[in-house]
Amino acid sequence: MAKLKDVNQKQYRAVIQYDRDFPKYFDLGDLSKNEANVVYALLGEIRDKYSPDGITISYSDIAYMSDNVLKNSDGVYYANTGKHFNRFIEEIQTKLKLVSYKKFIKMDEKGNSVFDDYPLFTEKFRVDHINQELTVHISEAVYQNEILDEVGNIIQNKKRVVDLFNKDDWSETKYLKFGRELHNQLKKYGQNLYRWIAEHRSINPPIPYTKKIN
Repeated sequence: MAKLKDVNQKQYRAVIQYDRDFPKYFDLGDLSKNEANVVYALLGEIRDKYSPDGITISYSDIAYMSDNVLKNSDGVYYANTGKHFNRFIEEIQTKLKLVSYKKFIKMDEKGNSVFDDYPLFTEKFRVDHINQELTVHISEAVYQNEILDEVGNIIQNKKRVVDLFNKDDWSETKYLKFGRELHNQLKKYGQNLYRWIAEHRSINPPIPYTKKIN
């Protein structure tokens, strides 16, 4: 597998960034290294690109973003797509359809629970093997209603799933970010640790160093 630094990556997002609520509420499940490369690259690319018509990404772009590239005899890199990649995209699409936030409502005396289920993506995916394109639709569901104080003032705006990846001003929210290229190069458990460190830093930012003056 080629190193990302050997392939033109300038057209893709170098940083994967999303609201801190995303890993707090949504579990992507147990992903293989290759699946994680693709899924997190997709999450990085959909940032601030919301459209009610969905977001369409070509298979070749997905391959380049996730380091699924090969080198031919002339030394030219190309996207490693084909029938095997078609099957891989279908498997990824199936997994993404199952990702949701289960919001606990209540539990009875027998331990039976009630919860609302909020999917990360809508059920509408378009998998186009002819043109080799994947179209995803981020859910617009409100997973947290607005919170009011005792006199009716809004102290927390409502939160929609789509807002986890789309902000008018990211400086006004708490988010985490990490480099895509380094993430792709790490092994599976290294990737998990890398994302955990990014999440930890978003919650506990480093204390600024202050030089002691004698």
